[in-house]
Amino acid sequence: MKKISYLKLANVNDLNLINGLMRSSKAYWGYDEKFLDEFMDIFKVTNNCLNKSFTYLVYLDKKVIGYYSLLPKDQNILELDMFFIEPMFIGQGFGRTLWELACQTSKELGYLGFNIIADPNADSFYIRMGCTKIGDKKSAMSRERNINIFSYDISASAFMPQSIIIIRDYIESDAREIAEIFYNTIHIINIKDYSQKQINVWAPKSKLDTDWWDKRSKKLKPFIATINNKVVGFAELESNGHIDCFYCHYDYQGLGVGSALINYIEKNANDKKIEKLYAEVSITAKPFFLSKGFAIVKEQNVEKEGVKLKNYIMEKLIN
Repeated sequence: MKKISYLKLANVNDLNLINGLMRSSKAYWGYDEKFLDEFMDIFKVTNNCLNKSFTYLVYLDKKVIGYYSLLPKDQNILELDMFFIEPMFIGQGFGRTLWELACQTSKELGYLGFNIIADPNADSFYIRMGCTKIGDKKSAMSRERNINIFSYDISASAFMPQSIIIIRDYIESDAREIAEIFYNTIHIINIKDYSQKQINVWAPKSKLDTDWWDKRSKKLKPFIATINNKVVGFAELESNGHIDCFYCHYDYQGLGVGSALINYIEKNANDKKIEKLYAEVSITAKPFFLSKGFAIVKEQNVEKEGVKLKNYIMEKLIN
């Protein structure tokens, strides 16, 4: 089984995907169309639902294979409100993977456990995961059908924690961290391919100005990569397919942060019918972009304050 690539904190643009996946996952268990229509009328996810919960899309490369939603009930307990897997991935071990991700993200959010109101077809799965039945209730779909309620103590989890990469939208408090990532990554990582003089004009100390980054980011809306709630990378995609800033924290190189960001950029570009991605790529980043299928269009020397810096115009056709 391949390793999960990254998670994305869902937003309003993901609603069609979320609801489509919910319906197809529910249909896997043999429910008829009438039941599915009624189910979606009651449980359809809305923007209001997203605003009240932590809903994560789970990506394998560029494909969403499932999602789960954590709804706060009090300061210690969540409800595992939604937990769905794309039918083609059911029975391959991804259910346990999503479960472990739900446990870890819940723990990172500071919660001690969660409750689950389970579909009868999923009872055996939750029991295998170590849940305890704490009651039952009448189903919203039928007063004649009872559904079980389970509880899970996250502190008792036996799974091995992993470094989960989460992609989310920019928020104002990210400005300081992305300013530092830009400045420090260039000064610590790119210095191996550029002179100190070149580095200083590329990333002067003035670029640590958080107000400047906040103003820029509110306009360009970069994608933010986090691990354990720490910003570890960011990338900007413009509507014409131009990838502008694309930086990973110097302490998190080689952990899949860049791959998660570029995969999400391609998924986003596909959704927006962007046919080509292109970027001005540094000497340092050239091998990474080549490994992701980008081709060199031309080598160029860009002049900043009288200092020339070599980079490459690279592109990739995606549609």
